[in-house]
Amino acid sequence: MFALMIASMMSVTAPEQAGRVPWISPMDYPQSLHAERKEGTVAFQLRFNAEGRVTGCSVQQSSGTALLDAMACTLSVRRARARPGDPRIQSFRHLWRAPATH
Repeated sequence: MFALMIASMMSVTAPEQAGRVPWISPMDYPQSLHAERKEGTVAFQLRFNAEGRVTGCSVQQSSGTALLDAMACTLSVRRARARPGDPRIQSFRHLWRAPATH
């Protein structure tokens, strides 16, 4: 398993076991889903090039909500980074939780 770097370049280990990826925060939960309070875990694979940039994302198991699945890939392509090296594919899981209401 290789270490990932988030946009701030802070290095973290791949978090498959934790169920959350460090480059997606609770603030990224789509505003349009707040009323419905949709939640779920999306499993996806990222393809990294030799420079450590994401060149592709594919959902392996849906969260049950297409928008949450799409957001996981969109944000991952924008923000996830790997250490430069050989091109590779790695699997991740992210648990989307609806924000707490007060």
